[in-house]
Amino acid sequence: MNQEMVAWMKSGHATNWEVLSYLENCISWIKTNTIGRGGIAFSDKQQLVHTNITERLIPLLEHFGEKDLAQQYKRYLNRIPKGGIFDQEVGPKDVDEAITMTKYEESSYLRGLAMLFLLEHSYDISAVEKVLVKDLEAMDKTGIMLDKAVHRILPASLYLYAALCYKIGHFRRGDKLLQTVCALQRKSGGWFGSSRGKPQFDYFNTEEICWANLHFLEAIKAYDEAQRLAFPKSKFGPDEITVLHRIKKSLPPLNEESNTLFIGNEGWKNPLSNAVEGRVKFWSKLAMNIDAESDSFDLVVSVLSMSFGLRPKKMIKELFRVCKPNGLVILIDRNAQKARHFQLMPNEQWFEATKINREVGDYGTADNYYFKVYNVPELYIMWRGTKRPVQVARVSRMRG
Repeated sequence: MNQEMVAWMKSGHATNWEVLSYLENCISWIKTNTIGRGGIAFSDKQQLVHTNITERLIPLLEHFGEKDLAQQYKRYLNRIPKGGIFDQEVGPKDVDEAITMTKYEESSYLRGLAMLFLLEHSYDISAVEKVLVKDLEAMDKTGIMLDKAVHRILPASLYLYAALCYKIGHFRRGDKLLQTVCALQRKSGGWFGSSRGKPQFDYFNTEEICWANLHFLEAIKAYDEAQRLAFPKSKFGPDEITVLHRIKKSLPPLNEESNTLFIGNEGWKNPLSNAVEGRVKFWSKLAMNIDAESDSFDLVVSVLSMSFGLRPKKMIKELFRVCKPNGLVILIDRNAQKARHFQLMPNEQWFEATKINREVGDYGTADNYYFKVYNVPELYIMWRGTKRPVQVARVSRMRG
């Protein structure tokens, strides 16, 4: 972990800022402004499907656990003819055009798109960083940066620059940009195209545009990926051995043919593989879109993954999706009653046993117990859920 990343982690623990409510509001806006069984509306006032943004939202919706909506968008795009007014891609068409835009384009939005394009096409990261740092000279201490072309704040641009900061390694600057534009989110969960600055320049000043929500999700994804890089592999010490012992005591009968999915830090790879019979697959990314077929695993184990999972309800649903009927899901995470003793990160959540019991109970039987870790009594909670067979789950929902 480099010095910038260490300083970022310390600053994150020292703030009361959080990103989770803004994420939920953003996704709520997308759902509200999805037109029937079609795609995303251009804005809250122009109910025309923006096909390009609809297409670009699909992988992000899948990433954040909105698989049904992503599938709807795919079906819609497959059945409509191409060549519409909103089909065209905004931004550079190739690397040469992107380089030209970073040199001469005044619009911060287009400059941001150009820099991200260059990163995605493996262009020299140091050259992109020079452009980014130069552009960020216009940002004040609060994170406000006016667009040179319209002399107003463009929320979509700030999200692009925040994503760039997280990807390149200017983490605290990324936080400032993200905090600033989060504060501009409206109650609806959307953002006007522009705000503040000189009112004579009109860029959707009173209209909530769909690409602002798109770029917000991109920025949150980049933020989350940067944090996961900060903790690539934790040291497996005595307290982790305590947790592993608890897991082993809770295991169902397994054999060499059993399949286990582990959600969490890769530092657990060897200890867990040695403790569990059969094949073990590890997943260290967000667990709302796991690359596995439904009903694939006899055992699913998640250790401290809900805390930074952004949307734990969606994560629990996904864990039970990949678990076989009558298979076991084990969740281990932090007790919310102990959170007052610790400083939390902006995207961190701790949990109440009864609330997670209710979520687990939607898919199977649920029980839990507390245990001591790091000399703190009841710091961790283990939840166990045995997945109901499909037929039983359906009857249960009908009765409910």
